Amino acid sequence: MDIKEILQQRGIVYVTTGSNVKQGNINIHCPWCGDADPSQHLGIDLKTGRYACWRNMQHRGRTLHGLLMKLLGCSYEAVQALLTDTSDLKQVVERLKHKDEYVEESLETIGNERGLVKLSTHKRMHQRFLDYLMSRKYDYQHFDNLIDRYDLRCALTGRFKNRIVFPITVDEQLIGCTGRCVDGGKLRYLTHPGVSVKRNILWYDMLKKGGKRLWLCEGPFDAMRIDYISSYIGAEDRATCLFGVNTTPAQIEQILELSGVFEDIGILLDPDAFSSALRLKQILVGCKTTIKTISNGVKDPANLNWSQVRFLVERRTARLTAV
Repeated sequence: MDIKEILQQRGIVYVTTGSNVKQGNINIHCPWCGDADPSQHLGIDLKTGRYACWRNMQHRGRTLHGLLMKLLGCSYEAVQALLTDTSDLKQVVERLKHKDEYVEESLETIGNERGLVKLSTHKRMHQRFLDYLMSRKYDYQHFDNLIDRYDLRCALTGRFKNRIVFPITVDEQLIGCTGRCVDGGKLRYLTHPGVSVKRNILWYDMLKKGGKRLWLCEGPFDAMRIDYISSYIGAEDRATCLFGVNTTPAQIEQILELSGVFEDIGILLDPDAFSSALRLKQILVGCKTTIKTISNGVKDPANLNWSQVRFLVERRTARLTAV
């Protein structure tokens, strides 16, 4: 199904000629600029699916997924189904009215998972999880703030037993979770459902508020270290994680969308992942990006101390190297 059909079906006006329309493109009103766009400044290449706004070059993408997610208010999976379906247009559009029912069904086990509860500083049975936070260089005075800001959960029994759990939400809907083992188990992280989690970045809803620099890290504890200290000291940098060093097209679309509400993007992976950081910077070629490498024998961003994170978010380079 091509983009013209989709726009026509949804009643979205597009133009094929005009001063802002390149050959082989159609233009629409930029959904990110909103009322600030007086006409149709967002161009869509009909062959490649690339799109870009003439008013704000941060509003751009390599595929149609991010644009259609914004225009239609649906998920990546729903857009993928729409773009690949060639049967009945009305049936596909009707499915877009529902929020990924098959994903919600697969997540029922999370809500029913025995022992999966919000982490608390007032329950003795949660002490093992608080001890783990302490081992990750967080003082007790910060525990309640951490729990509330990131909606931290823990599991006493079941598949996520002895794990601190990070819920993953998009548009205020739970789409998955990832849990970090606190007792030295062989499998450090357990995610559910694995496929849907990797299609998203962590704390997407919170990050839509914007800030100065968006830091891309590997794991949840890496991102939490940067994001929490930055917010605590009053800085405007924020952080998220990719659940590894590799990215999916859906994650890239989310990052590109968020680039419109951040001044730039910082890439802060583990020291042994420099080649992955360079590759990610190339993928985000349309964005202003900076790679930071950790020195002084620090294992990963989660192990940075408060002074080092302050140096990072205040753009001081004495202890970190920029590329």
